[in-house]
Amino acid sequence: MPSFDYYALQTESIVILKELMTLGFVAIPEEPRLQKPEIETYTTYVPEIETKLRAFRRLYLQGAFTRDGITFACREGGSAAGTYHIDQMCGPLLAWMLSVVADDPRPTLHSGDIGYASFYVDPKTRQPYAAPRELAEAYKTAVAVFKRHLVRMDHLWVGRLAKEQIERGELFIDR
Repeated sequence: MPSFDYYALQTESIVILKELMTLGFVAIPEEPRLQKPEIETYTTYVPEIETKLRAFRRLYLQGAFTRDGITFACREGGSAAGTYHIDQMCGPLLAWMLSVVADDPRPTLHSGDIGYASFYVDPKTRQPYAAPRELAEAYKTAVAVFKRHLVRMDHLWVGRLAKEQIERGELFIDR
């Protein structure tokens, strides 16, 4: 799975998201236990997205590369039985896990990443197919946006504000 790792404050990730949305990406903040097989999608940025990302930091991006739309799977067992989640193997969708700061026991910046799978499955037939070329191109576009908003720190891609806090000793990186 091609993946781009980065470290940034949530405010920096939101700036990246806003730019991606101006380029036509549709944001889908994941909600881990959906009661129905439906979820809100956003074509333009609204503050509600950031609120949802504070609760759960996974986000999907949909675009012209998305062949089958959003597909849901129902959990059959465990404490979440009967709830739905986005089936990551359909779509295809870009999967984005936002970088996050946690106090463990000091303020520590944990990595985030954006990527995609090398194959997906048709939601009706469950037959696999290779990730389409358009998805790889959208991924390259997204990574270019990330890199415009990040700087290199050692061998890592880090948000500018996060880098300043790291250099002042106010924030630490989880490597």
